[in-house]
This record gives sequence, C-alpha cells and structure tokens, in this order.
Amino acid sequence: MPNVLTTDRDAYFRSNYLRTQNGTRGPMNTPWNTSDWQFHLASALTDSDSDGTPDHLITDLTRYEVYKWEEANSGVLIDGVRVLDTVSYTDGGTGNRVEHRGQSVCSAAHGYAPVATPDRRKMSVAVVNCTAEGVSGSSTGVNVVQWIDVFLVHVAADRQYNGNHWTGKDELYVEIIGENTARATGSTDGITIRRDVPYLVK
Repeated sequence: MPNVLTTDRDAYFRSNYLRTQNGTRGPMNTPWNTSDWQFHLASALTDSDSDGTPDHLITDLTRYEVYKWEEANSGVLIDGVRVLDTVSYTDGGTGNRVEHRGQSVCSAAHGYAPVATPDRRKMSVAVVNCTAEGVSGSSTGVNVVQWIDVFLVHVAADRQYNGNHWTGKDELYVEIIGENTARATGSTDGITIRRDVPYLVK
C-alpha cells in the first residue's frame, strides 16, 4: 500500500514544480517526481535534538517542513524551478488575468503585527479534554492539558465538491508541529494567545 503522505507530496510537487528550464535531474517542461523532491528536500527534515539524525524519514516529510523549506529558498533556482516564483496566466473560464504570488503581500498598514520574521501560518493552541471539562462555546475555567504549535494548512473557506461539503469558512485545518515548550509568545510566532484560562477566538 502506498504511503498516503508521500502520494500527497507527489501531487503537490508534480503540480507546482514544473521545470521552466533544464534542471540538474530532468529536462525543461518536466515536473519534479518522487525522487526529485525527496533529494532536494532532505535538508528540510527536522532534527529537534541536533544529533545529526532527522526526527523522521523523508517519506514522512510534513507540510510545515515543506513550507519552511520553500520560505528559506524563495526565489532560488533549483533543478529548473524557481521556488515560489510568481505565476501569471489568463483564466480560461472568465478571461481574467490571474496572478499567484509565492510570497505574501502584507504590512502593518493591513493590521499585521510588525514582526521581523513573522510565521503567519503558525499558532500556539491549548489542548483541552473537552469531554472531561464539558466544554461548550461559553465555557470558563477550563483546565489546559498542554500547549502545542500547529500549522494552518490552508485558508478557511467554503468549498464544495460534487455538491458535498468539503471545508467551511468557520473551520480550521491544521497540522500539529509539536509541543510548545516555550509556553510564551515567541518572536517569530504568527499568533500566540496565552492566558491562565483559554478563550475562544472567532
């Protein structure tokens, strides 16, 4: 049975990493395959204890590790692909000009915190035993079991597929990065809210 995570990564790199010129591992107009992204992103693996051995195999590469690798290599030409390059094209359905930017366009003027190196898609959240605490939207005095850091994997938006609910704008989809050992706001955290008692953010 194929590794689901690897298959997911295959689809991502096949769709977003098409060589615009001849690369070191493939010719122009060919996408990165499994061996290509595993070769290039080996350095992206987390080594939390700095012992020289990654925490997991390349086949278990996380979305957050891909995100951080792309951020670190933004604009760099690697194997025929310029990482996070701006892509412009004409929408075949509407005829409108569409532009995808590899880097976010944000500033303090738009309400973003003036952080030198913001990690806008990382949040520190409370882990709560909802059943034991009887949690509801207005609960107070809830015991926090632990604090963890999570990565927002995509924008919260209403999406449907074949008439079925896929995602909602009131839903957050995250990947767990790990335990928040700092237990305080970090200089590179995008959003970290800490109180003795957690509260819901709408």
